Amino acid sequence: MTEAEGMTIVSDVPETLKAGEEIEIKVQHIVTVADIEAGKITNNVTVKLGDLEKPGTDEVETEPIAIEITAASDQKVYDAEALTNDGYELTKGELAEGNKIDSVKVEGSQTLVGSSANKASDAKIVDAEGKDVTGGYTITLTIPSLSTMTRSSRRRALRASSTNSETPLPGRSPLRTSTMRTRR
Repeated sequence: MTEAEGMTIVSDVPETLKAGEEIEIKVQHIVTVADIEAGKITNNVTVKLGDLEKPGTDEVETEPIAIEITAASDQKVYDAEALTNDGYELTKGELAEGNKIDSVKVEGSQTLVGSSANKASDAKIVDAEGKDVTGGYTITLTIPSLSTMTRSSRRRALRASSTNSETPLPGRSPLRTSTMRTRR
């Protein structure tokens, strides 16, 4: 059997066969995102045994690559200005070699005290040449929130974090753990 481009023979192929004898030949494929988009890999192969030459086709079904993209979350103290954040990150899975996230549409805004969704949509993945290969991926988009709070809510959150954690809030120095005691 001769190897086709993109595949390697991984089993032993006998030199001769008896009439009517069947063999199984295992092949290892190199899979590209284009193969995944197509849903299958098809290679034309030729099996050669002695003087016998038999052309054939080897076909393998493929599945999309699963990834998760998460829109950024954010918070601030109410200041009458809209809070937005168009950031995002790849939070699960890996892109195929040479691929990158070209764009993700992130929409969300919070002006008043409260929270709202920061929605990610329309992710586009491209290969090294800039060709859209999004069809080779199953993309899950997670939706965090944008939060605006009052100054007193922020102080309560800071106090709560001081008794629960040594980890500072963004933009703050580490807080010490403290205990309050009252007398009756």
